Amino acid sequence: MFRSSVSQMVPCYGISQDPAGNYIMVMKYMEAGNLREFLKKNYRKLNFYDENEKNSKLHFLQQISQGLKDIHRKNLVHRDFHSGNIIVNRDKHDRDNCHITDLGLAKPVNEKDDNKIFGVMPYVAPEVLQNKPYTPASDIYSLGMIMYEIITGIPPFHEYAHNVNLALQICQGMRPSFSNPKTPQQQEPKNRPSAKEVNSIVGEWFEEEKIATLLQNPGRQQQAIELELKKLAKEIGKSFTDEQKELVKEFIKANRKATKNQADEVAITNAEEAEERLKKNLKETDFSREEIKKVTRHCEKLVDELVKQLEKIQLQAQVEIPTNK
Repeated sequence: MFRSSVSQMVPCYGISQDPAGNYIMVMKYMEAGNLREFLKKNYRKLNFYDENEKNSKLHFLQQISQGLKDIHRKNLVHRDFHSGNIIVNRDKHDRDNCHITDLGLAKPVNEKDDNKIFGVMPYVAPEVLQNKPYTPASDIYSLGMIMYEIITGIPPFHEYAHNVNLALQICQGMRPSFSNPKTPQQQEPKNRPSAKEVNSIVGEWFEEEKIATLLQNPGRQQQAIELELKKLAKEIGKSFTDEQKELVKEFIKANRKATKNQADEVAITNAEEAEERLKKNLKETDFSREEIKKVTRHCEKLVDELVKQLEKIQLQAQVEIPTNK
């Protein structure tokens, strides 16, 4: 039996028997029901991102991908992974959390399954529908369908009867009408990412959304720049010195001013000089030409975002200020 103390699994306290002699598993009570029921009632209340990592779609995606990562790390395959087998429970901090359950069909990766098909059809991987063995990649396909359901609030293939015609269409490559390119719904198992990689992708979404949220607040834009630098350092595998961080901030500040005042020759010159100082410093500390390009591209992207947010704030101010007639 699979045991786990990981928070994304429903704890199993033991096994007993009912009066008729049937075996029963004693598990923690989860009052909010399964994920499908929860989304039906609460989808409109969920934001894609919440700064406090509370009750958001990304929060759920992170927990579910982490749970599947833990299952696969134990060399197991779930084999019946769908929104009905994910339970939602509210903790003492008023936060809803997802837990993976119904691991009764879980088996070691290399164990034979007698070509039996388990699961709810819209979540079953195409290779399994063709009587090929369940693998971790089959669970990943199911995770892709669950991700679609969390993002859209709609069960996959909800408009189709769950019959042999749907199975054939899935095997021929049909997917839900909305599809995020980063959700793992690939036809070929070998082309799907691992649970660890999906969990990492969701983490990147968190960072992107956090930076975008901070950029909307003029008082927190420096924090956004710090996070962007941290993300960039991880991407290129190099850390920035305090001096380089200051040069990046100067470059962003000068470019933002030049972008806002494109007829101001002094502002344009200052931006060009700030860029040269940054490039020179990076070159002196063994940054490659490609890495330097990547740094400046990230800075320019941030400048564009900052200018957009400033224009948005100014527009809102114009709308909100009453005019005297």
